[in-house]
Amino acid sequence: MAYFDFDIYQPTKSCLALLRAHLTKNSVLVFDELNCPEYPGETVALNEVFGLNRCKIQRSPLTPWMSYVVARDLIG
Repeated sequence: MAYFDFDIYQPTKSCLALLRAHLTKNSVLVFDELNCPEYPGETVALNEVFGLNRCKIQRSPLTPWMSYVVARDLIG
């Protein structure tokens, strides 16, 4: 599991790019502000590294912006 709480684009994109080669099918990527209008960086970074069309984004029941993606949809 990797938890992203950067809120901004560049560090999120850098970490996603570094982690990409190390993901397994059950890896989970958690984002504290995915699809948040005030902080679009995490969403933009995820889109550029993996493509949002490949992501099955799951919303957390705990907070309105926290979301996660299971890597089985991203690797291969």
